[in-house]
This record gives sequence, C-alpha cells and structure tokens, in this order.
Amino acid sequence: MTTRTIDHTQTASDIERILSEELEAPARQLEPHEMLADLPGWDSVSMSCVVLAIERHFDVQFSGDELEALSDFGALVATVDRKRAVRAA
Repeated sequence: MTTRTIDHTQTASDIERILSEELEAPARQLEPHEMLADLPGWDSVSMSCVVLAIERHFDVQFSGDELEALSDFGALVATVDRKRAVRAA
C-alpha cells in the first residue's frame, strides 16, 4: 500500500501561481489571512476562472457551500489539501 503525503507548502505555491496567472497579477507569497476578495483583479468572473483552474490542476471539485466558505487564502489552501488527502486515501 502506497501512501501519498500532501505537501501544504507546494499546494500554497501552486495556488499562488494560479492566482497570479488568472488575475494577471505579479506572483507573490500570500499570507494565510489575506482575503481573496481584496486581491487586485478579484471579482466574480475571476473567481470562477481561479476555481476552475484550481479544480483542473489538483483534480478536485468544490461544492457551492465550500466556495461560499472560502474567504481567505489559508482557507482555500486548507480546503484543497483536505480534498487531495481524501482523494489520496
């Protein structure tokens, strides 16, 4: 039986890259408490693009309730990590 571990730092880095690409903003390291709605270029359209890119990249899907709960960067990374861990189990 092979167990894959989830690398939280790599998840955060990948999401930062996706945010940079989708929001057409310079890449930078985000703090866990940073509100997604405060990111330059964030709106309902960019949110949809970011979510789709994250779902494709990590092979996960978000429910509507999960999307409503994603207010900050830390919550987004934690949710992706949780979904990846469940899928890997």
